[in-house]
Amino acid sequence: KTKRVAGEGSGMMEPAVTTAEKQDPTGGSSACSDGGATARFTSWATRHNAVLTIAAASLAPILYLVFIDRYATNSFYGDDWSVAPLIHSDHLSLILLWSQYNESRLFLQKVVDVLFGRIDRFDLRSVIFFSAALLIASYAVLLALFRQYLGNRLTPIPVLVIGVTWFSLAGVENSLWAAQVGWYLTVFFFVVMLFAFQVPYNRRTLWFVVAVIAAFAASLSTVQGFLCWPLGAIC
Repeated sequence: KTKRVAGEGSGMMEPAVTTAEKQDPTGGSSACSDGGATARFTSWATRHNAVLTIAAASLAPILYLVFIDRYATNSFYGDDWSVAPLIHSDHLSLILLWSQYNESRLFLQKVVDVLFGRIDRFDLRSVIFFSAALLIASYAVLLALFRQYLGNRLTPIPVLVIGVTWFSLAGVENSLWAAQVGWYLTVFFFVVMLFAFQVPYNRRTLWFVVAVIAAFAASLSTVQGFLCWPLGAIC
């Protein structure tokens, strides 16, 4: 008689070893490795979200200012000449400031032009940079409104998209034309009005007064500023 060896023919089989496991001495897979890298990057981005968001928010304004500095000139064009009588008037009156321009009364724009005329002899580059500052300030207020809408902290990608859209060079003519400062004033006062209505939770009466003043200022900038009143009523 022959003796059976223990375990022989008992149906026990060694587990099959896959090619991937043979190639990976740690027993892991490339998918797990990629997943780990993604998790580490997500964790790093979350920890540094504030810095990344500020960097993303700053990119478009910085590039916009570089563009303005490169291409803005102190050359009068079109409606820029209409400011000359105001600047050189020996007897500046409210009638001159209130005079109509097409369908608008550019009261605040004329005040700004006169101030620049008295301060730096109406260097158009200064006025253009002032318009750029208004646009950047409006962008900052818009981001505050966007954060209020989300109900959560901002993240870099949406902020970057908003910045690229807000500072689009599709408006290159307005960006380099000093006579358009009134329209930048209108946009600024409009977003300030929205901010006053939507963001603060305390001292509602005070912020309501701020919103009304902003609507008045927008109305005194261009005729489009009158849109603040129905839109403010909706808010």
